[in-house]
Amino acid sequence: MAGSTHHGSSCHARCVNTPNEEALRLTYQYLMTADGGTALTELQLPEAERSALVQRAAEDASFQPRFLHIFLSGTPDGPAGELPLTDKSLDTYCVARLEDEHGVLYPLGGVRSRVAYRSTRPAWREGLELTLRGQAQGAT
Repeated sequence: MAGSTHHGSSCHARCVNTPNEEALRLTYQYLMTADGGTALTELQLPEAERSALVQRAAEDASFQPRFLHIFLSGTPDGPAGELPLTDKSLDTYCVARLEDEHGVLYPLGGVRSRVAYRSTRPAWREGLELTLRGQAQGAT
């Protein structure tokens, strides 16, 4: 998510689980239910394997990241990285936002980088922190 925008236009990223990650998440979620515990017992796995599965499922179910840290480097090298001169005060900055599963961008105003004053090739080299929206377990 490194990049730049000119005069406050927005850039955003979408974070999506792969089908395998989603299937694994749902499996772990199921193992934490009463039905999942019963099904796991019926598999007659050795105790060590069953315990390892339950522990991994509990860790996965309880992990809720709260922040996303991104690092803005600047514009790419070459002519494509040069921002066009549109006026005498070319003060560039980047606004970072996330997109939820419904296509809604957040946070509302985004997180804004510092301004690179009078630059057609800004190099921010700064970190930004975005607060992630929490989801209740079982939400899609």
